Amino acid sequence: MQDFSGLNVSDNSSQLPLSGFGNLLPGLDADLVFIQNQSGEYLLFSWRQCDRHPLPVDKITGTNMADTFKPLVLGPYQERIHRMITSLIPERFSYPFCYEEYYFPLELIVSPILKSNGTATHVLVMGRLLENSQLNLNPNQELIAYRALPSNFDIQQKMLVQIAGTLCRSVPPLLKFIKLLSAKLLKKFAALWI
Repeated sequence: MQDFSGLNVSDNSSQLPLSGFGNLLPGLDADLVFIQNQSGEYLLFSWRQCDRHPLPVDKITGTNMADTFKPLVLGPYQERIHRMITSLIPERFSYPFCYEEYYFPLELIVSPILKSNGTATHVLVMGRLLENSQLNLNPNQELIAYRALPSNFDIQQKMLVQIAGTLCRSVPPLLKFIKLLSAKLLKKFAALWI
C-alpha cells in the first residue's frame, strides 16, 4: 500500500469540494498529486516520495507555487495551465520543479477540473519523478524559458479553420453550378411534358 501521509488540503479550497478526495489518491499511483487554481495556489498537495526527497507538504498546501515548490521557470508553466483551463483539454509533458536547493524533474499529466457549468478554474496535476537523464537537462545548466508549445488541439483547430475556409470559398461557385444545372434540367423536363 502506498503512503500518502503527505496529503494536505488547504482551508481556502471552499470553491472546490475536496472532501473524500484523499481516499482516491492511493489508486492514482503517482509520486506527486496536487490541485491548483489559476493563480497557482496549491489547494491540495500530496507527495509520495517523502522518504527519498522530503517536502514540507503542510507548508506547501495553501500557498502560491511561486513561493514554495515551484516550476523552475514559472512563466511557460503558467501559460500552459492557463491554456488548459481555457481549452479544457488535458496535457502530458515533462517539467522541472524546485524547492529551495532541491531539483525535481517531473513527468506531469495535467487535467482541468470541470465545474457543473462546463468551465474550469482548477487543474489536477499528477506527476512522476524522473531521473535527470530522462529530462535531458542538467540542473546546473541554464534552462531557456521557451513559450509553451502548441498542443495537438491548437494544431487540429487551425487545420479545421483552414478546411472550413476552403469550403466556404468553394461552396458559392458550386452552388451557382448546381443552380444552373438544375435550371437546365427543369427546362428539359418541362419541354418533355408540354
